[in-house]
Amino acid sequence: DITTPAAPGHAGKTMPPGTSLGIDLLATAALSHVIATVDRVGRPIVVGGHSMGAVTAVAVAARRPDLVSALYLEDPPWSWPPNDEPDPDLAGFTAELADWITGLQRSSQPDRVAWCLDHNPGWPEDEYESWAWSKAEVDPAVFDLPIDVERFAWRKYPDAITCPVTMLVGEWERGSVCMPDVANYLQGRGWHLVRVPETGHDVRRDNRAEAVSALKSVLHTAA
Repeated sequence: DITTPAAPGHAGKTMPPGTSLGIDLLATAALSHVIATVDRVGRPIVVGGHSMGAVTAVAVAARRPDLVSALYLEDPPWSWPPNDEPDPDLAGFTAELADWITGLQRSSQPDRVAWCLDHNPGWPEDEYESWAWSKAEVDPAVFDLPIDVERFAWRKYPDAITCPVTMLVGEWERGSVCMPDVANYLQGRGWHLVRVPETGHDVRRDNRAEAVSALKSVLHTAA
């Protein structure tokens, strides 16, 4: 079975008033779904995600390692910190993302599909419509407060993760948001790193066959 819970403020869900789309909210929401799923199937499960979802998956496994048999992470948005200070550009990142999403929401579905096709011409045909709808279903309230995807806070997780981790990353030059130095460091900490050439941030869309092969390997190992 595969379950795909929507994050707060996504897929038509409204944001809880006065809350920030940060790791605490994301992990708490995802963890409730993981607990319910583990209770139903009677064993730990594989947890994975892309980008913000990958950060969420790691946070869930760090909080409740007993529930997670393996992690599958696609291009988490992690950078090497310039110092030990908190992310200095959360507000700027949120504003930039808000402008992009709200601009897409002012467009029609065909126009969003056309934008995606123009910027990602090599994706499988069945990806464009769902990508476009997903942008229309984001609650604009997610941008009311800075979005914290923990670009620099990832270093606290390796010691807390007890299950096998597979991390799928694209090429930095093509738009991957997982800095190569971070990927190399985590590989040195025992995480299995799968670099997929000629892909960017959306590895599974740029090279579906490679992504599916990596995921099957994770599921086989965790079975």
